[in-house]
Amino acid sequence: MGFAGAFRRSELVGLNRGDVSVHRLDGPPVRVRWSKTDQNGTGAVKTLPFATAYGGRTELIRLLRTAPAFDSYLCRGAVPPASPDSPLFRSIAKQGILSTTTLFGASIRRRATAAG
Repeated sequence: MGFAGAFRRSELVGLNRGDVSVHRLDGPPVRVRWSKTDQNGTGAVKTLPFATAYGGRTELIRLLRTAPAFDSYLCRGAVPPASPDSPLFRSIAKQGILSTTTLFGASIRRRATAAG
């Protein structure tokens, strides 16, 4: 998602669950409430392109519509509440427990570096 939308790390960790929606005819719109270049918090909407790896637009729409609910996780701990204000990208403890707190930008950098 970060690569496809050209998001900064700070923009990714600032996303909430309610900032992402599904659009029937276009890529998923993502509302960025604040960024380095938007210090006043005017906000912007970035539309993610459809990936050909999923077979194009119709396949991506099918994937998004048939995906399990956001609040269903395969973690070891209790599922934290998933309201529209909850972070989109949450941290996971080493024990496999999903946190209610958002990831840090440094975590995204480490994972991206490890992925190459």
